[in-house]
Amino acid sequence: MTSEMPETAAADTLDDPSLLARLRQEPARWLPTVLQRYEAPLLRHAGEIEGDTIRPRFEEASPRFQLTVIAARFAEHLRKSRWVAREESLHDVLELAGSLPPATVRTPEAQGLVGLIRDAVRLPGKAED
Repeated sequence: MTSEMPETAAADTLDDPSLLARLRQEPARWLPTVLQRYEAPLLRHAGEIEGDTIRPRFEEASPRFQLTVIAARFAEHLRKSRWVAREESLHDVLELAGSLPPATVRTPEAQGLVGLIRDAVRLPGKAED
């Protein structure tokens, strides 16, 4: 990961109002560049994702990635994680799962996940309460 952030900013925290003000003024200057490396375990093939293959919108990501994100969001709700947005409910996660491409929704993995989310939404005292 590379960044143009000055060395002094490394000591700053996001609680520092001056750092937040600088981030708002020049956000592009402060954003790091991320290089994603991966290995396909069964194929023993490693690679890197180039910048132009990273999709700017969730809906443009691969269906498999979308399903993985939905599973992770569901898990965070079950854990009552502090990383879940306060305004996001399990119903929102179920709605997002419903927007998966039809071919993905028909897979056993997706059907199982959607069924679990649906069951969790119906439970009294859901994970988000």
